Amino acid sequence: MKEDARVFTGSSFLVVVVVVVVVVVVVVLILRTCQVKGDAWKFDCFPKGSHTQAECEARGCCWCQAKRFQPSLREDVPACYYPTDYDSYRVVYVETKPRGIELKMNMHRPSPYPGNVPKLLARFDYLSNSVLSIR
Repeated sequence: MKEDARVFTGSSFLVVVVVVVVVVVVVVLILRTCQVKGDAWKFDCFPKGSHTQAECEARGCCWCQAKRFQPSLREDVPACYYPTDYDSYRVVYVETKPRGIELKMNMHRPSPYPGNVPKLLARFDYLSNSVLSIR
């Protein structure tokens, strides 16, 4: 009797398991970043003109078109909105000062709007227990 049946060896089975786990984790992370607390948390990623799902996703945004005949949905809820982990800027330096904090940030991902600024400096100064100055 000829044995043509292919059997996973220990190492090839491990590779298959690792690949499946990685794919599942990536899918879960993608879906989770597009889930928001509610419609009020959806910040429009494509505020001007009409757009398609492909155009929305090309910007790195989430697409969830409102279903018809749902009276609870408002007309101004965007179908294309920023994911919860959309990071335009990343903090590269933090300096704690006696009366505040200074942050330096570099652009990680340009926004779809004109006039992107590649570097930002933000200063938070505590003027009193109830007043914060942000520059």
